[in-house]
Amino acid sequence: MKNIRTLIFINHYLPGFKFGGPIRSIQAIVSKLFSNLDFSIITSDRDFGDTKPYASIQLNTWQKMNHSSIYYCHGNTLNFIKLIISECRKHDVVYLNSFFNLNFSILIILLKYLGLVRSEIIIAPRGEFNPGALKIKNKKKRFYLNVTKFFGLYKNIRWHATTEEEYNMITDIFGNHAKVILAEGMSPQVVNYDLVVNLKKQHSLRLVYLARVAQIKNLIFILKLLERNNFQGEIVLDIYGPKEDIDYFKKCEEIIQIINSKSNSICISYKGEVAYENVLSTIAFYDFYILPTLGENFGQSIADALSVGVPVIISNKTPWTNLENKGVGWDLTLEEEPFVNVLKYCIQLNHDDYNNFQLAAVKYASEFLDNQLLKNKYLSLFQD
Repeated sequence: MKNIRTLIFINHYLPGFKFGGPIRSIQAIVSKLFSNLDFSIITSDRDFGDTKPYASIQLNTWQKMNHSSIYYCHGNTLNFIKLIISECRKHDVVYLNSFFNLNFSILIILLKYLGLVRSEIIIAPRGEFNPGALKIKNKKKRFYLNVTKFFGLYKNIRWHATTEEEYNMITDIFGNHAKVILAEGMSPQVVNYDLVVNLKKQHSLRLVYLARVAQIKNLIFILKLLERNNFQGEIVLDIYGPKEDIDYFKKCEEIIQIINSKSNSICISYKGEVAYENVLSTIAFYDFYILPTLGENFGQSIADALSVGVPVIISNKTPWTNLENKGVGWDLTLEEEPFVNVLKYCIQLNHDDYNNFQLAAVKYASEFLDNQLLKNKYLSLFQD
């Protein structure tokens, strides 16, 4: 049977890394389904937030890379529209990785509405309908949602939800007649046993936050509770990730400076950005990965942490649930007390007790990352 020709639009892609989870999600889809589907990817010519194109990438031409053909766009909107129309005609399915992005989603939907794009379209909102995400620039988003409903822009669209919550959010917005397929998030990662190390010391806790510094990731929550509470032991919190929201970063920075100036037992540092190839080795150095996010439709960095045996302390706003019973960490309500209690418990963990968390994390990650049933769901998503 001939492979389905699948055209993916994504704002930013490899070799970029600052866009976070969506890049990893597409990398996972391609790496695990390339033998069944023919993938082409259209993306921008630079990493998220950068002002200059990639130095080592050919622009405005197709090139083979990592089991797919990739086109890095550089130029004006008119040429981009021509590219969309011509390439969509050559592909059976178009897969969009945003609902609200103008160039890599809305523009394509408008061309579909005008009859200039005839391919089947699948949209993965990537958590954009989560309540926490909708609160950001709420008026603009609500206005666009109302416009789409009035004109019926999305009536013939297929939706990809990665959680039951996202499934329900889509049907709440677009009605029960909306065609929504549930296929949980996939990671390109495999368990890396060479990076699993145990350096945990009792009365000491090394935490790592590796994510965009943005309101949705809620870094300020953990900073405020570290400022307000006393802990019996030493805490190191190292922060990695692009400064997506500069104003938000400055607020975080102010709290960090206060903590570092007042406390002899807590040290917080912003370490900058981490290239994709260094993510696992960076996380593996720490005792726990922490992410008090307001909402994730998957959480690639959580999978990364578990794959190198690093247990996680996260909010209950992700698909990663029941973690305490699995022995791989905690998914907590976004209240100060449960986070403080868990941090105090983790500080007191000794080397042997911590090792139980590591073994459970690696086992859980191994089972999750090698999931044939999930692969079949994705094949159904594209082949339906």
